[in-house]
Amino acid sequence: MSTSTAAKDAAADAVTALVTHLTTLDEAGVENATARQAVTWDASAGNGGDNTAQIDIAIPSSEDVFWVAGYTANAGGTQHTKTPAGSTFKRPCHIDGDTNTINLAAHGLSNDDRVVLEDHDGGGLPTGLAEETFYYVVGATTDSFQVSTTQGGSAVAITGDGNAYVQDAVPQPFPSGGTYSIAAGAYRVEAVV
Repeated sequence: MSTSTAAKDAAADAVTALVTHLTTLDEAGVENATARQAVTWDASAGNGGDNTAQIDIAIPSSEDVFWVAGYTANAGGTQHTKTPAGSTFKRPCHIDGDTNTINLAAHGLSNDDRVVLEDHDGGGLPTGLAEETFYYVVGATTDSFQVSTTQGGSAVAITGDGNAYVQDAVPQPFPSGGTYSIAAGAYRVEAVV
């Protein structure tokens, strides 16, 4: 049974009501030494809410931004959202353990792009894959690709089939420090119900 758009919007609104600040995290998910920035959200329309204004986060030198996370407070609080840095899409895909491939029609990814996988249906990812892990795309074709833990490396051996969400990811290094900017409307909170 599918969930109505109104129910999905209500779930997204519940999350955006909790998330008052955004910050950045390193690859391990540890908060960078930055100040969290306040965020405001538009009204959910179409299963999600977007940030209404640009957010600029100061990044100290020698830090890398891998994740953007939403918290309930300027300090402390609870983390409610976590999205790969630079992500422009989150789409459902099918994982084929027989061929170690991820099938997604017209995905637009190229070898060496980065992706993150997330469980789609509550059954967990097939053995060999892990959530919150940055993978490199290898063996890309128009409608499928494989993933590797190293750039240009061998495809991860996958045991079993499954469904997942795939998100593109663009980690950003800051060797001399700088500002990580999130344009208005670029950070979306979606309800998965």
